[in-house]
Amino acid sequence: MRHFLIYGDSVAAGYGAPRGQGFAEQLTRIVSHDTATLRMSNLSAPGSNTEQVTSKISWSLEAVSTAEFVGLFAGGDDLIQAAPSLVSQSAQKTRRFIQIEHARYLQMLALLRSRTRRPIVVSSLYNPYPNSPEAQKSIMLFNNYVIQSAAVRTGARLAPVFSAFEGRQMQLIEGYSDGRLLHPGTRGVRFPIHPNPLGHSVIAQTFYSVL
Repeated sequence: MRHFLIYGDSVAAGYGAPRGQGFAEQLTRIVSHDTATLRMSNLSAPGSNTEQVTSKISWSLEAVSTAEFVGLFAGGDDLIQAAPSLVSQSAQKTRRFIQIEHARYLQMLALLRSRTRRPIVVSSLYNPYPNSPEAQKSIMLFNNYVIQSAAVRTGARLAPVFSAFEGRQMQLIEGYSDGRLLHPGTRGVRFPIHPNPLGHSVIAQTFYSVL
């Protein structure tokens, strides 16, 4: 049966939405409406950074070679793990982080590209903290110099999720409060970083727009 693959972190795994309403499931319904039914395999895992996603890809290469397309939403956990260095605003630490992450992201996409000439779609990261300049700067650097750069070098397609969320975070983020880094969310959400069901729908539509 024809199929596609999704790799990534907790966003790709559907966090912030009820079961069956994550962006991967919503994307499945969209593409299956236009073409013959496609089966989706979601190989995402919450908390996965780029290296861990690459490891997951490495043991599923046979599935990659037969997939109609591959979707990736990764990098957010890399940013979270590097937050202390990025918030310190040390230019040297930031530059080193971007260099390391670019190499890792490029390795991940190159591994996929070695097994398929079909579409690989990677998502830019949205900013759940639009009222924190340090978050905006870090995410834009990661999008431009890690994700976009690696996508261009490997012929992957970029889903512009960052742009799709800009100015709409209040409507698209689960438990959104004031859009400030480290501030707790509403409705019992401790860290308001995941999309709500509408946010997942926006991600699905943005992925679909570049297929």
